[in-house]
Amino acid sequence: MRIAVWLIFLCGGALAPVAGAVAQAPRSGNGPVLAVFLPWQDAAARVAAAGGAIVGPREALLGVLAAGPSGFPARLEGEGALTVLDARALDWICGG
Repeated sequence: MRIAVWLIFLCGGALAPVAGAVAQAPRSGNGPVLAVFLPWQDAAARVAAAGGAIVGPREALLGVLAAGPSGFPARLEGEGALTVLDARALDWICGG
């Protein structure tokens, strides 16, 4: 039991800065978006199902840059995206 508590504490502590950064990042507007998915989700298939396309040259472990028609961010969230941020959030998260 104690090991499980420590694992939860350590994992939660490691993810806290990331969660804080995402919570403060700019939300999606018009233009490309940064869509964050779980690592085991097929981001390309979910972006296509939402009516968009990946616009970045590569996919990261948790996110992709994608663009789509009006209402695209809401459809991405409907396809399982954890969050959908304005693509400028990438610059903000990386400290640019």
